[in-house]
Amino acid sequence: MWESQELKTREYREMRKTVEARIAEVERKVIVRPTTEVLDGLTAPNARESWKALEEDRNYQRMNAVMPLLFAAVKIKEATKKGRQFDYGRIDIEQHLIWL
Repeated sequence: MWESQELKTREYREMRKTVEARIAEVERKVIVRPTTEVLDGLTAPNARESWKALEEDRNYQRMNAVMPLLFAAVKIKEATKKGRQFDYGRIDIEQHLIWL
């Protein structure tokens, strides 16, 4: 419609702004899954030691990339008591379907 001049510049820009906003919203929701390399060394019998090495190296980026592969969700229930102590019983961890 733009090329055949059925739209005025103002109309085109308004439509484009709407479409770009929709694209930006969808892109914010897209989850980029890490490749299998992120699990190298973490699935063998020495996985615990490999994880400790990541902690010692402060390789938080890789550790964070692994977490979504392990857990589908971590839900924290509403507090039932007041105070400064955190009640770990409020935490529900849903395993990722690939581990069930």
